[in-house]
Amino acid sequence: MKSQLGINIRHFDKIYPIDNINFNIQINQHIVVDTSRGIECGIVKPRCKCAKKQRFELKINKIIRIADAADIKKLEALEGKESSALTIGMTKVEELNLPMRFVRVEYLFDDSKAIFYYKQNDENDKNGARKLNLSELIRQLASVLRIRLEMRQVGPRGEAKILGGVGNCGRGLCCSTWLTKSKPVTIKMAKEQSMSINIPKLSGVCGRLMCCLRYERQNYQEGVLIAADKEISGNYEEIFESGEEVVNE
Repeated sequence: MKSQLGINIRHFDKIYPIDNINFNIQINQHIVVDTSRGIECGIVKPRCKCAKKQRFELKINKIIRIADAADIKKLEALEGKESSALTIGMTKVEELNLPMRFVRVEYLFDDSKAIFYYKQNDENDKNGARKLNLSELIRQLASVLRIRLEMRQVGPRGEAKILGGVGNCGRGLCCSTWLTKSKPVTIKMAKEQSMSINIPKLSGVCGRLMCCLRYERQNYQEGVLIAADKEISGNYEEIFESGEEVVNE
């Protein structure tokens, strides 16, 4: 039987499932885990039922230990390191006059690596512009930070996923809370759901068509089929400007 617990790792709003539990852990407790990308520290949370059907980009291999006071202190110190690295990174980008900007810097819990998420400037990224040469930037950052670096380019959707936010529906962005993979979204999907083709209203905070247009399409199509199969009967009230009448069937 699979565990009903998961872990929330900082910078991620998702709850990653823990299948192999070898410690007596409790909800809201900090634990140190071995993941597919390195050692991380996070908070134990209830596991979402839908997680059983999802394939997450981050896999929890095992629990290493329950976090102690030193682990918590180290976790808090990482925010300062990341903020400092981001400031240094932005300064270097400006000095080298690179058409890009950093979205976030993330240190792994064991200080084995720092991940720099960056986005090319819109005018440079348009129509598949050539890939940036970041070798000099990486060399200068590595000499200052003294840590292994990884550069990850993100687009508009990736930026929204990293930074998070609130969608038009008033809830947290799907891409940053539960969606594990971005798939293409087209205007045709909106038309199939009888939606008004108003691009600003159909766009998410990333400026692209909302992801929900894709995964809600199937529910809409199934609802139409169910409604078509059902026979409509009963008493219905029809309202007119001059009054009202009851239509009996």
